[in-house]
Amino acid sequence: MPRSDQIDLDIKQDIEYHKRSWRRQRVAWVVMAVVIVATLLGLFGPGLLGDSIAGAKGAPLWMEFNRFGRLQAESTTLRIHIEPGATSDQPLRLWLNRSYLERVQVKHVMPEPQSVEIAADRYVYVFAVQDLDKPTTITFYIEPGRVGLLRGQVGIEGGDPLDFSQFIYP
Repeated sequence: MPRSDQIDLDIKQDIEYHKRSWRRQRVAWVVMAVVIVATLLGLFGPGLLGDSIAGAKGAPLWMEFNRFGRLQAESTTLRIHIEPGATSDQPLRLWLNRSYLERVQVKHVMPEPQSVEIAADRYVYVFAVQDLDKPTTITFYIEPGRVGLLRGQVGIEGGDPLDFSQFIYP
């Protein structure tokens, strides 16, 4: 019989519970590490995974864009490159499909277009380009207005379109 100054603590331990808890912690650490690495690589914005190109560099028409964006973020850009010989038409008529533009808001276009024409399935931006024998870059600064996958097309009137897609996070 134990003495009155000695207390016998009978603590029950559930070893299986602790092992399950340790496994859950390790899984959570791995998930957090994957999210951090994906963020650093550009899954949630600019970076290796986030920056993309439609078409081939040096092709008559190609585009740089952000594959991932955030809702109502003004940092999303479409940089459209027109190489010499892509068109001989003056003024330059560049179009974006209507369904894409209905899901974003165009904040600014650089250089400023002379006019914008609305067609059934596209918006045509008309630019006064001084010299079509030099490469031309047109930048659209857009603000995504909806969450989800955005599919777009861009092209020069009379030429083949480029398809691109972006995913917009909340």
